Amino acid sequence: MKSILLFIIPIMLFFFGCSSSQETTTNEEEEIYVFDEVPDESISEEYVPPVQATKTTKYVVQIGAFTTEEKAETFATESRKILDYQLDVEFSPDVELFVVQLPPFNTRAEAEKVRNTLWKNKKFTDAFILSKEF
Repeated sequence: MKSILLFIIPIMLFFFGCSSSQETTTNEEEEIYVFDEVPDESISEEYVPPVQATKTTKYVVQIGAFTTEEKAETFATESRKILDYQLDVEFSPDVELFVVQLPPFNTRAEAEKVRNTLWKNKKFTDAFILSKEF
């Protein structure tokens, strides 16, 4: 009898251990949330969406660029004696130089008119126009 039990128990373990476990699945549809319809009356006509700041392009006439601020300031001081324009000295990270420029103009035509006037003086024949975003 022991031998039969020793033979039957491993066979039973083999059959039950190797039986497939089948996962039961249902074909229930998943519920997906869709936003509710908003009636037209609930939308306020007074709502104004925020306006994003728009950048404007302005035009700058540059008359000089220097490796040191001291040289740029000296040039600007001498040029102010000749010109009837305000001159600004600032560091330009784009070219890594100190630049001497006139204040920005709203249109390219205004900047060209001033640049063309500057070209009449031999000291400012290298003047040119840059467009900048403000």
